Amino acid sequence: MIRYTPQLSRSEVILITFILLASAIIQLTGSFWIGYISDDYDLLIQAQSTHILKPLEGHHFSPVVIGLFKLAGNYSLSPILWHCLALCMHAVNTVLVFSLVRTSCLLHKWPALTVTTLFALSAAGYEALAWVCSIGYVLVLPCILVALLVALTAPAKRAPFVGILLVFLQICAFAIWDWGILMLPLVVVSLGFRLRQKEIRFFHAFLMLWPSVAVWCMFMVLRTVLNVKSGYHGGLDGLTLGAKIIAAAPLTNLLPNTTTTLLKSTWGILGMVIIWAVLCWSAMKDRVVALAVALYIVCVIPIMLFGSLQSRYAYIATPFLGLALVQATTRLKRTHLSLILGIIFVVGHTVFAIQRSQLWASAYCAAKGLRTTIDSIHISPKNDLVVVNLPDSFGPPNMIWRPFLWRNGITSFLKNFKRVNTPGCPFVWYGAQIPVVAQDQVASLHPNSEIYVVTSQHPEDWHQFLVKPLESDNTDNSDEQPAAQVLSKGVPSD
Repeated sequence: MIRYTPQLSRSEVILITFILLASAIIQLTGSFWIGYISDDYDLLIQAQSTHILKPLEGHHFSPVVIGLFKLAGNYSLSPILWHCLALCMHAVNTVLVFSLVRTSCLLHKWPALTVTTLFALSAAGYEALAWVCSIGYVLVLPCILVALLVALTAPAKRAPFVGILLVFLQICAFAIWDWGILMLPLVVVSLGFRLRQKEIRFFHAFLMLWPSVAVWCMFMVLRTVLNVKSGYHGGLDGLTLGAKIIAAAPLTNLLPNTTTTLLKSTWGILGMVIIWAVLCWSAMKDRVVALAVALYIVCVIPIMLFGSLQSRYAYIATPFLGLALVQATTRLKRTHLSLILGIIFVVGHTVFAIQRSQLWASAYCAAKGLRTTIDSIHISPKNDLVVVNLPDSFGPPNMIWRPFLWRNGITSFLKNFKRVNTPGCPFVWYGAQIPVVAQDQVASLHPNSEIYVVTSQHPEDWHQFLVKPLESDNTDNSDEQPAAQVLSKGVPSD
């Protein structure tokens, strides 16, 4: 696989610069300007009382990210600075992805640029770029990519030095974000492919790996001592769900704005089967595809174990799936077909990324509008305030990976209130520990309370929310009827 080191041409430098600018513009015209939202507020408070060597939320061991939240809480670190950091590190990751696929995997110029563009747009993993509390995935990826570059290109005679460099990168990855735990397995896979090609011997691989293995094991012991939980879910008791997540992962990465309805449909299942069949068949024919698929599977195993497929988790896995798919298309005998598929990938993900950026920006506007509206409600000092169906997420019903609104972060409201959900609401999450009560029973269960309900301004319209007294929920919302409270808007409806 590693026969020569391609020289970076001037045209490639220009094109990489253009890709970075295009990616930045998509964010700067949308999600870059959003402030804190949902979990961000809770983490700002929790970080102040959490020691920098203790896990945040009980399962995220990340001294660097905890330090950032401490700075934000103590010194008013602006969300804009968070987004600047994420944007800069994403640019670094984009350059590293290009270096990896061009120099380590020996892709030609245009396939390498296609893979790089797909990652730069990062439509599937957009949550890691848009949401402050997901920045750890962006910050830890440089360590992983540099480690892979080193593992795939370092000569055997430099094995002891490589071992020192890899253990340094592993320690940095652990300190930045706990998903740095992926670095060692990914390096093992990379060195395994080099061993198979007889580029290095087992002794050289051992010298490169043993320091990182020792640190990796010590980190696992440290997590046990600190009683760090493993994600949000117990992993091994949901193997069926995990298998479904593995099966759906490539399709959701290719179609990040799809719906759960499509994923569960016959066409969705057929699409999953076809994508995995293409990847497996191509992996048997092409070593680069085999390496990329192996790296991708390593990245999605934690998602399978945790039983939750979210956009932010796709950020680290995206470059490896892109590499596998693009390299697979280059094996087509018809060059024009390969070119057309590449253009479809890039154009499609450009559209998806723009939609994601605008959706997150609109979600922030809706969240801010809802908080302002609820804080402005006037109630009697003797009464409690109850809010029914405060939205957890924003976007079309059944859309996967919708931006969060007020699943958490209620402490940021000036007014105290109780939350209640009613059955069948399309923008609340029923997995939360919030009482679910039939709407006609809410008033009887909350006497001496003033009850307001959050609804869509119009049926089937997820763009705008209306906050109004519960008793007026069944009234006509025509222009002749005055709204009980200020309208909380996302993007304008069509």
